[in-house]
Amino acid sequence: MWNHWGNIITTRPSQYWWPLSHLNNKPQAFSSKELQNALNQIRSADVNLVDPKLAGKYGTGSAALSVAALNGLDATGQMSQVLSDYVDVDQNQFASNIVSTMTAPQNPLAQTFYVDNQFGVVLTNINLYFRTKDTGNLPVSIHLRPMVNGRPSSNEIVPDSHVFLNPSEVTAVGANPTLTVIQQAPTVFSFDEPIYLKPWTHYAVVVTSQSTEYEVFSAKTQEPVFGSTTKIVTTQPAPGSLFLPQNGMFWLETKDQDLMYKINRAKFDLGGGSLILKNARLPDKLLSSNPIQTYSGTRKIYVNHKCHGLEPGDTAFIDSAEDIAGIDANSWLNAAHTVDSVDVGGYTFTYDGSQAVATSSSIGGGDKVLSRRNAVFNVLNPYVESIIPNNTSLDVSAKFTEGKNISSTRINAAGRWSQDDEYSRITLKQNVDFQTPKGIYNYSAQETNLGAGVASTYIKVDMKTANDYV
Repeated sequence: MWNHWGNIITTRPSQYWWPLSHLNNKPQAFSSKELQNALNQIRSADVNLVDPKLAGKYGTGSAALSVAALNGLDATGQMSQVLSDYVDVDQNQFASNIVSTMTAPQNPLAQTFYVDNQFGVVLTNINLYFRTKDTGNLPVSIHLRPMVNGRPSSNEIVPDSHVFLNPSEVTAVGANPTLTVIQQAPTVFSFDEPIYLKPWTHYAVVVTSQSTEYEVFSAKTQEPVFGSTTKIVTTQPAPGSLFLPQNGMFWLETKDQDLMYKINRAKFDLGGGSLILKNARLPDKLLSSNPIQTYSGTRKIYVNHKCHGLEPGDTAFIDSAEDIAGIDANSWLNAAHTVDSVDVGGYTFTYDGSQAVATSSSIGGGDKVLSRRNAVFNVLNPYVESIIPNNTSLDVSAKFTEGKNISSTRINAAGRWSQDDEYSRITLKQNVDFQTPKGIYNYSAQETNLGAGVASTYIKVDMKTANDYV
């Protein structure tokens, strides 16, 4: 069915500039991946740098790279780690200081298609068929655009639809293939995540590269089928048009020619399934400067940590504190401790060991002190990004672990470790008010009191569909 190949015309901008209101700067002549690959080819012996440093580390406190380190980056093809900042500096230094909203439209090769059902479709990958590919290291990419006024949009791209492939990942069949060979040699562009497209909507697959060596196959009606002298392409295989680029700026629509491509969609099990989410590990809290207070002649320590969620008998963890009042922090403070008492501003503990008592009543510890905490809450607003196409449903439920406010006498500290036996329904993006506090506990407390691998909070998302398209 396929009898033509066409060059993917370069998308480098020409001297003419066209307005696009959504952009506030001029387009890069090269993609970031191209720049990185090009800079990695440069040898350290070919550049003369004064005090070379890794990209992004130009502060006065950053040491320059040694000759050995620079040669090591050179040997492993990673010179872009040093040179990329120089390219950025040059671009910023010599570019105009006038903010411009003008840029050239990028209109490379594009094939349109139509989502012809009431449900929409979820795409997983797209197959293209190449005759030749770049002999260097310039990649080829695809992305999806919505159609606007019968043409692919010049300033909108379907989110997360960009896929880049290096020449080594592209299958090219060469100069004289048979139709069977072409059909058995697709190049698969797999999306990082499934892409949902709306029902009854036109879209375009856009193919772009900075190289002019990539050639793809297409078919044209009323011309012979590839490799045949008797069969003629009589109809288009699917509704759509091929837009041919003109100098990377203008499009020429051809209604009788189509790209050779295959769109692959996800096929969903009827009925549905469930996704169970659990709370992530609570990060340690970076406390305000000098949160440690000592008491002369004792081993008692007060930690200024608001909203800590701890109770007497809990295990507190301190990290990265500095020496204070004659106490060696790494030996006696930066460790696990049993909480003696709590208030709304912090908690106390008594450090163990034979270390001498504090030599003075002092406040200190530095500005890098970390402390573990528990999160106690009375209101939850669950936010799960979702799309609910026609003939689908989404039900959300959750179960929680009890929490305790410091001033509460409703339960004692041990009563906090009661978890709901069953899931209760909740509504996404709406406040859920609890009659009693709930808690999300640090991972050590979870392991000790709830069990290995058990989380404090679970959210279950039940997804159902009556159609395998969505």
